[in-house]
Amino acid sequence: MAWIVRTTGPPSAIGRPVEKELRDASGGLPIASARTMAEVIAESTRRDDFNMTLLVIFGSSALLLAVIGIYGLMAYTVGQRTQDVAIRMAMGPEPRNVRIMVILEGMRLALGGVGIGTVFALGTSRLISGLTGTSSTPRSRGSALNPPERKTLKL
Repeated sequence: MAWIVRTTGPPSAIGRPVEKELRDASGGLPIASARTMAEVIAESTRRDDFNMTLLVIFGSSALLLAVIGIYGLMAYTVGQRTQDVAIRMAMGPEPRNVRIMVILEGMRLALGGVGIGTVFALGTSRLISGLTGTSSTPRSRGSALNPPERKTLKL
């Protein structure tokens, strides 16, 4: 048997009197566990919280590796073009134009990576939504609540 008691103050302050009243109301049955609603919710979402923590850790690790990879790629590309840049500088263009050329080449590589990453992310959204228990498609209705939840909230 489960009882839910609503309080206006902190639940821990009225624990003993409520347990006594529940024991009297249930014919002397002992109270197995008295928990606050926050504890019940925390216990029921513990696995989801763990999954989300793992996703954040792995996602952050992937982002860090991507940043290091982009930095390495840019350093390698600029290093390969050192002679080319030196020749261009010797021929007389302004340093600003050479700097813009190097930045545009880096942006082209970065935008290519963003495009490939976007396609990959869209392809794996079903896998992620399966882990999180959410839908990857937008709702077709204007309401965020489905009909059974609306009925519950009206009570």
